[in-house]
Amino acid sequence: MKSARPNRTTFYFDADLAGFGFYRTPGDTGTFFAEFRPVAGGAKKRIKLGRVGTLKANEAREAARKAIANAALGKDLAQGRADDRASVTVKRLLDLYIERTRDKKKASTADGYELSASVNIVPHIGAVKASALTRREVQVMHTKVGVGRGKYAANRAVALLKAAYSWGGKQEHVPAGYNPASGVDRYKEEARERFLTVEEMQRLGEAMVEAETIGFPVNAGDAKHAPKGPSVSFSMNKKGRARQWIGTPTRSSPPNSAIPAPHDKNKKPPPGEI
Repeated sequence: MKSARPNRTTFYFDADLAGFGFYRTPGDTGTFFAEFRPVAGGAKKRIKLGRVGTLKANEAREAARKAIANAALGKDLAQGRADDRASVTVKRLLDLYIERTRDKKKASTADGYELSASVNIVPHIGAVKASALTRREVQVMHTKVGVGRGKYAANRAVALLKAAYSWGGKQEHVPAGYNPASGVDRYKEEARERFLTVEEMQRLGEAMVEAETIGFPVNAGDAKHAPKGPSVSFSMNKKGRARQWIGTPTRSSPPNSAIPAPHDKNKKPPPGEI
């Protein structure tokens, strides 16, 4: 893979194991594969084992060895995978995708996916074979969810289904590139307004009073370039101008009990003001 990119898809075969190799595309993507001829005769068959970089060479070689051995015993892994794809339903595909999501994202995200799938997707198309689902069926589902549960829920359901198919294609649960949720017309979403509750308004008011009287300390934490020395507080005087203090005033210790910050000698501002 370190050599120059080929102008067309190029196949490379292993010198030790006949039928094992990888191919490289002009886009610089490599994929391990195994080739074998069925015991019953006919043309050679080739199955993908995994991407170069994701699958190690020794792991791919062992997988190829098993595939070729199974072919010699009359077991057709390529047909077996095709049968598996045909038997996977939309519900099963979503279950597999959400299970994988729990290892990659927050639990709350996976829980949200599971709720959307069980409420908005599965009741409509869960029993349909994943490889046979059409875009029209997804569009009908989207419309029904939009009417029953809202536009936002409908759009999120389609987004989840699209992600599940994209992942499923990479895992060979569905044919690669097959995604009936792609291209579905979604609802136009608008920004949603939210008003503060009475309790939130009260807390905001208290915070504003504290900022104008006591001030909030500025603390850069343990950052690499954090300034050293005492913390700095800011408050507002009666004229609405900012007042800076070195130290951290408290409710029992008014701002003028802290040490005033040094002023710029050239500007000569009024005492205690910046």
